[in-house]
Amino acid sequence: AMLTEDGELVAYTVVWDTHDTPVHPFLEFGIHPDYHDVGLGKVLLDWAEETAKRVIPKCPLDARISLMCYTKFGYAPYETLMRQQDFSPIRYSYRMLIEMDAQPETPILPEGIVIRTYNHPEELLMLSEVFQNSFEDHFGFVRKSKEQNIEEWQHWLATDKYFDPDLFFVAMDTINHTIVGLALCFPQEPGDATV
Repeated sequence: AMLTEDGELVAYTVVWDTHDTPVHPFLEFGIHPDYHDVGLGKVLLDWAEETAKRVIPKCPLDARISLMCYTKFGYAPYETLMRQQDFSPIRYSYRMLIEMDAQPETPILPEGIVIRTYNHPEELLMLSEVFQNSFEDHFGFVRKSKEQNIEEWQHWLATDKYFDPDLFFVAMDTINHTIVGLALCFPQEPGDATV
């Protein structure tokens, strides 16, 4: 954190490397708009890059390690700073909304597949594995053991005050009694009571 002489917070940075195999340490930073042009950004990102190097001994020798950071598309002060620090934009995420002015059409499901609400906690192991498998070809995926995966899910759901199993929907294969798809819904965006 960077403070003025009066104790006002004007900039901060955090490096997250909490995964067991942290091939993508994550950088988060912020700079007060009045301080964009005084060189704080370079100091923050230099520190973050040096700090992120501590993950190297925790990763396989052949791993491709990269420091990642999100920023709002089109926000010139951050985009310029990050390009100057040799960061390159490689992926984009979109927040998408739909105005629901009518009941959606009833889906036509394959034979043997039904959609229903998730049974908690009986189906947690199956749900956590299906969720993990759905990210197997995702950028930077590192598989967790079943034990670690289920432990993290148990902690997450036990501490999330917005978790409602009636908002978790699963597509079940009624022949093999397995979850083959899921939609995990929440009553609001984390940290945003207006959504």
